[in-house]
Amino acid sequence: MRDETTCDEAMIAAMALADGETPPLPVEALRAHLEACAECRAWSDDLEHTARILSACRRRGDPHDLWPALSPRVAPYGARRSPVAPFVALVVVLVAFRLVLYGAAGLAIGLKLPAIAFVVAAFLTLRENPFRIEAERPLGAE
Repeated sequence: MRDETTCDEAMIAAMALADGETPPLPVEALRAHLEACAECRAWSDDLEHTARILSACRRRGDPHDLWPALSPRVAPYGARRSPVAPFVALVVVLVAFRLVLYGAAGLAIGLKLPAIAFVVAAFLTLRENPFRIEAERPLGAE
């Protein structure tokens, strides 16, 4: 056992004990340091007091299940269409474009700008938000 324990080591050991973990110091060394150091003893007492307050608190659960009210309004948006097919078509177009670029090296700059415009337009028109909120129809209304 070491002769002297630092305040940092004592605080880490006290936190480990409060959390139910094995402290990095022997418990006897921690007790000896807490007896000799008033500052660490006060800090350890505050730690124990805070742990007692937190253990006395209980989390309240919400008994309401909101999913039955939300699911009929969320499901129709997701079932509209498959978002995979347009993106597969976009990948095919981009691969074909890349093959054209390899064949016509001189036209590369002239072909890149329309391709970038096409990709941006495709993503802007194909994006969708399945969780869109309709302000005119409240959740409880049928």
